[in-house]
Amino acid sequence: ATRASREPGWWTEFSGLPETAPMFFGLEMAASRVEEFDALVIPGLLQTEAYASATFFDAQFAERLPDSVLRERVAARMQRSALLLPREEKRFHFIIDEAALRRVVSTPQVMIEQCRALLDAAARPNVMIQVLPFTAGIHPGLWGSFVIQVFEHANQRDVVFVEGLWGELLVEQDAQVASYRQAFASLTQRALDTSRSRAIIGDIMRAWRAVESEPEA
Repeated sequence: ATRASREPGWWTEFSGLPETAPMFFGLEMAASRVEEFDALVIPGLLQTEAYASATFFDAQFAERLPDSVLRERVAARMQRSALLLPREEKRFHFIIDEAALRRVVSTPQVMIEQCRALLDAAARPNVMIQVLPFTAGIHPGLWGSFVIQVFEHANQRDVVFVEGLWGELLVEQDAQVASYRQAFASLTQRALDTSRSRAIIGDIMRAWRAVESEPEA
């Protein structure tokens, strides 16, 4: 399953990436479709630079990295988005838990810009964004975030990356991948459709604007 990761790619110009990054990015570049569920934060491909910076600098726990390495990882994330999202032959389906939209990352202004970026991304013909609302209740995504890389050609099996404290864990066993596919299908049904998802993102963006305009105590 790692054949695609051995091909030289854009990430080779970045020296401070996690060990799993070349495999993840290589498979992501080769995949026909990317299906991602995020429970706590905005998907990396959709993050603004300010939001990404906050997640890298504020969420360190397992390892304390130099600022230069963190800045490089932010730059890599921005380049990754710029290269992948415009490729209309690739399909992206993101399901974002409402909690990720309502959790303040850095400042309300950062969240306003992030919501606007999500609406811009949702307007792309190859990008589908659904919001999983709080009213969905208990759902399969409560086990955590994951990304399914889907391949149309027969010589590459679908794989799943599960986000963990030390990076992404690769899942390749057919039965396990099938379980994640079933979970994503269930989440798709429980999430708001694309139109209502755009509407709730707009509502949350306006709520962040109201928070930002509140006078300081």
